[in-house]
Amino acid sequence: MEDQVEAMQAKVAKWVDDIQTKRINATNAWCCLNSTIMKTLEYPLMATTLTEEDPGAIMWPLLQAALPKCRVQKRFPRKVMFGTKQSQGIDIPSITVTQTVQHIQAIIKHGHQSSPSHDLHLHNMEAIQCHMGSKIPFWELPFQLHGGLVPEGWMKFTWQHLSPTSLTLQGPLAVVAPKRQRDVFVIDVLVHED
Repeated sequence: MEDQVEAMQAKVAKWVDDIQTKRINATNAWCCLNSTIMKTLEYPLMATTLTEEDPGAIMWPLLQAALPKCRVQKRFPRKVMFGTKQSQGIDIPSITVTQTVQHIQAIIKHGHQSSPSHDLHLHNMEAIQCHMGSKIPFWELPFQLHGGLVPEGWMKFTWQHLSPTSLTLQGPLAVVAPKRQRDVFVIDVLVHED
């Protein structure tokens, strides 16, 4: 993902350079922020997994340049800035939240379709369930306790970001059934032995 982060940072740097060298009123700056560079940053989020530091490294120079042009204090609290208008925020999209939402939407959308994405999601969830060795759907388990058992990947990343919320996935893709009649889940046998 390092190449993707660098590409996003390069696009931000070019946009920042363009906006700083032009005279633009606050309304146009706001529209330009939300309809150009933010959409450019949102586009690859569904296919990527950004680290915790990446969104800050991408957004910091953007906000430092764009907020003064939009007549917003550039040290404005980020929680309020990324808040929705209904919660009295400024409604600048958080790329971390947007990425998590896009991942969940992809899982739900392809969960009931016959597509290559459906097969990839299913195989990834089965692999996570296999690594964990439990029949309890991993979406229902706390990531902090069980995440270390699972190899890195898109599905693990989605689970990690969904875990602190009250949301969970249910349905045919969320439950992995044993492949053979007498298969058992190792962790469930070890934990429930008398």
